Order: sequence, then structure tokens, then C-alpha cells
Amino acid sequence: RFGAGRGADTVAVFAIGTGVGGGLVINNRLHLGIGGTAGEFGHLTIDFNGPLCGCGNHGCVEAYASAPAIAAMGLKAVPQGLTTRIGELADYDLNRITPEVISQAAREGDPVARDIFEQAGFHLGIAIGNVLVTVSPRKVIIGGGLAKAGELLLGPIRRTLKERVRVAPVEHVEIVPAELGDNAGVIGVSCWAHERAR
Repeated sequence: RFGAGRGADTVAVFAIGTGVGGGLVINNRLHLGIGGTAGEFGHLTIDFNGPLCGCGNHGCVEAYASAPAIAAMGLKAVPQGLTTRIGELADYDLNRITPEVISQAAREGDPVARDIFEQAGFHLGIAIGNVLVTVSPRKVIIGGGLAKAGELLLGPIRRTLKERVRVAPVEHVEIVPAELGDNAGVIGVSCWAHERAR
């Protein structure tokens, strides 16, 4: 109604930050599922042999593409001695390596930092591809703190979808950044409460 989903009747939202959250709007209605668990996109399994996720499963997209996962990739690159500006931008304090620092390095052309976002976007693309063939949304909105990375994340997502999704019309699905920022939750719950009060 108010943000990046305007004009689409079916929307999937990936909120990427400390974790990977999400939400679904199907035929202009918020879809909550059993116990409100629909749209927990961060816990889509993208590699059944993958790393342990905080939920107890293995290989969830959250373990590959959340802010802590991206920071961990940067954290690993610096002590390995890879040629990257990540360490310099964090004043060689491993505790200061954040997705924002990695994003800054990537925007400055750092190949290691760009590869980190490429990997995160690829894994998100796999998860989003699964949602496309299941729900067929008109728009996929990328929100949360990591949405600020913009095309560093959106580019790899779009490329992965074009390469991997065969049975859903990827060319008709918009992958867009969120527009409402920190106000999205308040606006969303207000709309939901208004609908329930009718």
C-alpha cells in the first residue's frame, strides 16, 4: 500500500539484517500461515550439508547471507592475508569488521569484498528462486539493514535468478529495495490491525 510493494497483488519480502526475516502478501492480503510462521525465508534450506543455523537446522540461507554471515566472511579474509582493504578500513581491529565496512570496501572496488557480496547475493538468489517457483510473486522486496548495499546485493540476486529459475517467469518479477526503512514494521502492523478491526 505504501512502500515498494505498491501495485503488486502478491509480494515476498526478504528482510536481511541480523537474521533473514520475511513476509508474504498473497492476493493483497498478508499471509501469516500456521501460528504466523509463513515467510520465515531465512530458514529455507539451500544446502542440506551446510553450516548449522541458529534455528538448529543446517544450510539455512540465514547462515550464508545475514549480516553476521557477511561479517564472518570479511573476518576470515583479513587474517588469511588476502589482499583486501577490509582490514585497513576497520583499523585492523577484527571486532570492527561489519557488513558496512565490507560494503565500503566493495564500493571502492575491493575484489574480496565484492566477492563476499557476490556470494551472499547468490545464496539469497537461490532462496528467492525457491519462493518464485512456489508462490510466484510479482515483486520481491529486499529490506533490512543490508538492503543499503543496493546493487552489491541486488545484482547477484538478479543474476542468480536468471541463471537458475527455469519454470517461473523471472523476467516478470521485480527485485526491488524496500522504501519504508525503519518505519516499515509500524506501518505494516497498523495496516494489519486496521484490517482486523473491520
